[in-house]
Amino acid sequence: MTPAPVSLLPPLKESIPWSRNKEKQDKRKNKKEERKTKAEKRKASTIQDDDVVDDFDDDIRLMKKLKKGKISKEEFDATFAPDAT
Repeated sequence: MTPAPVSLLPPLKESIPWSRNKEKQDKRKNKKEERKTKAEKRKASTIQDDDVVDDFDDDIRLMKKLKKGKISKEEFDATFAPDAT
């Protein structure tokens, strides 16, 4: 009897169909895109909040100038709400 041949290679893994690998890759890609869009939304809302805060700061400055008498009521009205006249 001859001895059984010894394999020097490691045993083969079970192969996964390429379609399943493709599905996994697509899921990962979609998750990455979703995370990216969430971050962009957060950033956009922060920028919008900054604009609102800047507007309030300008309004407060105008009110202080009016209170101290540095600008007249007409100048305040024209600058504060130009569309209201």
